[in-house]
Amino acid sequence: MSKQIMICGRDCHPGDANCNNYCNAYNFKPIPDSPNDATPEMKLAYLKKVAHTARLEAEKAWYAYFCECELGEEREHASDVYDRIRTATRRSQ
Repeated sequence: MSKQIMICGRDCHPGDANCNNYCNAYNFKPIPDSPNDATPEMKLAYLKKVAHTARLEAEKAWYAYFCECELGEEREHASDVYDRIRTATRRSQ
């Protein structure tokens, strides 16, 4: 099997000795914050992944909060915030 250039810029198969897992091929291996050979595009892709993960966590937290609120103004506010977070990354067509 031939090697290929991965997103991290290294000539490797995901998981071999030369792999730094920047492409996140293996979920059990941590992703480096900023490998030395990472391009600005790779750093941006990494930050996008971090932001997306944080948004998903915020969505879960606001949904849990919404579910626990009593009927009334606070529940409506929690519903509005949850809905804005839930639809924040949708693209308009």
